[in-house]
Parts: sequence; C-alpha cells; structure tokens
Amino acid sequence: MEQHTSIRLSLPSKGRLAQGALDFLAACGLKVDKPNPRQYAARIPALPGLTVLFQRPGDIVVSVRDGSVDFGITGMDIVAERQGDNGAVLVLHDTLNFGHCRLALAVPEAWETVHTMADLAALPPPAPPARGGGSQPICSTPLSPPPARGGAHTHTTDRPLRVATKFPHLTGGFLARHDVPFTLIHAEGTLEVAPAIGYADLIADLVSSGQTLRDNRLRPLDDGTIIHSQAVLIANRTALKSRPEVLAVARTLLEFVEAHLRAVEHVAVFANVRGTSPQAIAQRMFAQKTLGGLQGPTISPVVVRDGNPNWHAVHIVVRRDQLFQAVAELRAIGGSGVVVTPVTYIFEEEPARYRAMMEAIQRREWRGERKEERGEGSRGAGEMMLRIYDDWEQAQRTVLCRRDMMALDEVPETVRASIRRVFGEELIPEEAVARILADVRQRGDEALRDWTARIDGLTLDDFEVGPGALEAAYDSL
Repeated sequence: MEQHTSIRLSLPSKGRLAQGALDFLAACGLKVDKPNPRQYAARIPALPGLTVLFQRPGDIVVSVRDGSVDFGITGMDIVAERQGDNGAVLVLHDTLNFGHCRLALAVPEAWETVHTMADLAALPPPAPPARGGGSQPICSTPLSPPPARGGAHTHTTDRPLRVATKFPHLTGGFLARHDVPFTLIHAEGTLEVAPAIGYADLIADLVSSGQTLRDNRLRPLDDGTIIHSQAVLIANRTALKSRPEVLAVARTLLEFVEAHLRAVEHVAVFANVRGTSPQAIAQRMFAQKTLGGLQGPTISPVVVRDGNPNWHAVHIVVRRDQLFQAVAELRAIGGSGVVVTPVTYIFEEEPARYRAMMEAIQRREWRGERKEERGEGSRGAGEMMLRIYDDWEQAQRTVLCRRDMMALDEVPETVRASIRRVFGEELIPEEAVARILADVRQRGDEALRDWTARIDGLTLDDFEVGPGALEAAYDSL
C-alpha cells in the first residue's frame, strides 16, 4: 500500500455512533466542518492538518490496522472483533462515554429453563433446521460433548447450536470458553428474526435497552454478555512511532478529549465566606469532605460597602455528583451567595492517556531491540521474561476489550472502601492501578515496597524471583 502523507481521522458514516461522534468532538472543541452532507471527507478547523473521513464502523478498524488511516473513533466491540493480533491498532482512549451497548447472547423466550451459560451447555438436542431454512456455517466446534467440570451439566446435543452473529471472533471465543458446542451462522441485517424463522437457534448481537429483543420474543442470558462496549479512540501504532506530526495530533486529541471528559464530571463553585484570613477559611474547608478542590481553594478578599474585612470569595471545583453536599458544607462554614457554573475543560500537566500511549510505543520498541539482541537460538530467563511480556500485552488488549466498563457507582463497595483506604479518595479500579504502575515505573523497588506496605501491611526485604515464580506468572497469563 502506498504511504499517505496526510493525517487522517475516520468517523462512523452511519449507525448508532455516527451523530454521537460528531456531537462528542464538538463538545470537546473539535467541531467537524462538513459543508456537504453527501461528501465523505471533512475537516476540523481547530486541527488544520487533519483530514476527516467517514467510513462504516467496521471499516474504520481495518483502515487503522492497515495504516491507510491514522486515527479512528468506533465501538470497542468492533475493535475487539477486527483489530487482529499484530498490535497495529492502539487504543488511545477506551471510555469516550457515548455509544454504550453490549454484545450478548439471546435465546428465545420459549426456552424457559435456559437462563445461564451452564443452562445453555446442558440443553437437550435441538430439532434439526426446517427444510430450506438452514444456512452455511462460518465456524463450528467439534460435536463431541465437553467433559463435566465440578457439578456443571454436560452438553448432550447431537449437533452444535446454531448461533447467528456479526461478531464471529468474539462470539466463538466466548462460547468455546463456556464449553458450548456451536456453529456460527453469518448474518447481515436484522438478527432478531433468525430464531423465529429457523435460521439459527440463538443470536449474539448488540444490546442497548433490550427492547428490540423483547419485541422479537428473545431474552439475553444472565451471564451471556460477551463484551461491554462504548466509543473509543484508536490509532495506528506505526504512524505514531514513525511520524512526529501524527504523534503531535494524537497529543492534541487526547488533551481536548481528556480535558472535556474530566470537566463534564465537575462544576465550578463560587461563594462568599466569612473568615479572618484566607488561611483560616482554607482550614475550615479542608475539614469538610467535598471542599478540597482540585489542589485547594482559591480565596481572595471581597470589598464590601460597610468595609468589613472578614468577607472572602472562594472558588473551588467539585464533582457534579457531590454538588449538593458541597453547598451544604459551604453553608455550614459560613458561606452564602453560592454560584455554580459548568466547566468546559480541566487540563492536567500531561494527559494520563498520553503517557500511557508513549509507554506502549516505547515498550514495543524495547521488545524489538531485545529480540534482535538475543537471537533465535538463545534461551533462558531473559527470553522467558520477554515471552511472558509478549503474551501479557496481548492478554491486556483482550481483557481491555472484554472487561465491564464500570462507572464508579457500579464498583462493589468492598473494592471502593479498599481504594479509599489506600488512596484517600474515590477512584475507579483502573485509575488506582494506573497510579500504582506509574509510581513503580518511576521509583522501582522502593515504590513496590511502599505500595505493598500500604495495601497488604507487609514489609518486603528483597524481590528475588526464581524460575518457578516466573513460570507460574506465565501460566497465569
């Protein structure tokens, strides 16, 4: 393929993500200018060197993977299905917070005894497809039943279940992990009618509200969610590494996206507070739960008509979901005249996801250098560590695709309590892990000792790791 010299961003041309992507970029201050709605190219005035293209969501992933496009916004479900195994597609931001859905298995409502994957594996043999109602499978598992494990039922069907889906890679892997013999049926258009017309026994399709499933007398399995999905920002890894202008655009995109998403969760609060000094007021604010601000409050004197020197104006940024508690706490320390305004952006010193992107690029370069140095014939601990790392990075991409995208209020309270104990604030688990990893990368063993003491209450004397431990780590991956 001929190397292009422009910088390209692909957006969905139709479907559930198309308008959402345009609205999201506009909210980030990156409005797309598309004078002619029939054109499949546009521009973003705030990024004059960037060309915007419009493609089908699945084609976006393929274009980024093969390098004909540098960036794309599409669904995590499509990325997981089509990104391939060569690591060319790098997820820059996995929570753009629109286009939420899940890929899930759904069975006919008439299957009254089937509610879980174990129930599905224990189904009796389904009736053969009606004459002329069959279809050509695109993938199937062996017909022999899997062995029983624990107290689970074994599959007794004489033929695999026919599953209609547009996601053969994700669906096939999920069914195989649950020991369900299956045949995947490729389908286009509406899948919900497939069981009713005998085209398939069940389906694996994207679910948002579930209303379409109910309208077609289908029901998702309780544990049949294959992947939770939402819109993500992806990039071609090679373009980021080899073209400085693409890397610069990546940073700009992440700057605006991160700043906008963080701002959406916060509001700016202004109030007048009585106090003898800014320091005295700050101490009263720090004693409250929600009045700490990002770094601390901004406090300045207020000139009043009667000359009273004890009035001060305070300005803080608080989480939107803690606003009413913050107002009550301001009143409790003598605040009045509270004004609340939206926040457009909250910029950090450097976006966390930009740091993660740079680390991902550098890790791949480091691995390539080490592979060249060690040669094909070498063996030993160093090669084993590299092999573990190779598989870990692939596993990380897979886990990222399959994990539940949980909001903070969906995290179990036991986990939230542990995070609050260690960090002193509310964080989603991914952010907590990211902070620990960043500290360990920076301070090495010293940081590992500190975090082990804080989390586990243990003091480690050394970090010697034997071959057995390395093999165990590899096996766990």
